[in-house]
Amino acid sequence: MGHNGTAPVDVQFFATATPARTFIPLGPDLQVTPGMHTYTVLLNGLNSDQQTFIRGIGLNTRNHASQGNLKWTINEVRSVGTPLSSRVIADHDGGATDFDGAICSFDCAAIAGGDGGKNNSGMSVAGGALHWTDLGGSAGARVAWGNGTQSAANSQDVRPIDLSNYNFVTVRMAATGTDSSVGVDFFMYTGPGFTQKNVTSALSVDGAFHDLVFPLSTFTDRVNSDGGGIDLFTHASDLAIAVDSIVYSQQAPEPGALALLGLTILTLARRKRTRGP
Repeated sequence: MGHNGTAPVDVQFFATATPARTFIPLGPDLQVTPGMHTYTVLLNGLNSDQQTFIRGIGLNTRNHASQGNLKWTINEVRSVGTPLSSRVIADHDGGATDFDGAICSFDCAAIAGGDGGKNNSGMSVAGGALHWTDLGGSAGARVAWGNGTQSAANSQDVRPIDLSNYNFVTVRMAATGTDSSVGVDFFMYTGPGFTQKNVTSALSVDGAFHDLVFPLSTFTDRVNSDGGGIDLFTHASDLAIAVDSIVYSQQAPEPGALALLGLTILTLARRKRTRGP
């Protein structure tokens, strides 16, 4: 960026971040000199929630009355850094209040003890995992995780995240009950209209943790995502569900690294009904 003046002009760079779009200065003012130059501002003054919730980046030119009107030119604004090869969205290892933004987003009446709303009522965190009882005989609950923060946990519509760098998501979870297995959809809202997309697997109901690896190749527009999560199919018995972690990655985990305990993909005679966002 630059200007056609004859002397430097002080410029304040800023971000709008967090769900409330809070104005946050990005360090002290910088002097922008005449001509085109590259300027770097650091984001390390923002806390993790603010970095996750950056809604915009901008600049505020200070008074330059002594130079009169100036023509400003901005060629490019970009973020730089080393991309992550994997990202942990949820691990629930921070104690009883560490929901990592998890909420029920559909069929919430299936969660025992919940109030039926889009929130985390009826859920608990213990032993580094998210727990709830999913009632038998009803469409299983759909539970969403946002961008890995607790902020705006009770709304699925204000948690944007860029997941374009990742090709797989691994959900480590367990189910206990009398069913032999339960179908599991992984879903994500993507694109400008946050269209729901999903891919299906199945979970053995044996009380053990299994790693369900879902490919994201059919999930287009992941640069503009509104989080994702799991959607349980209808099941006969009450199921005690535990979710240990949600991890996005560039590469599929090596089979030897997974807790493969006999999990197979089932042919489900009756798919769960299609749901809207």
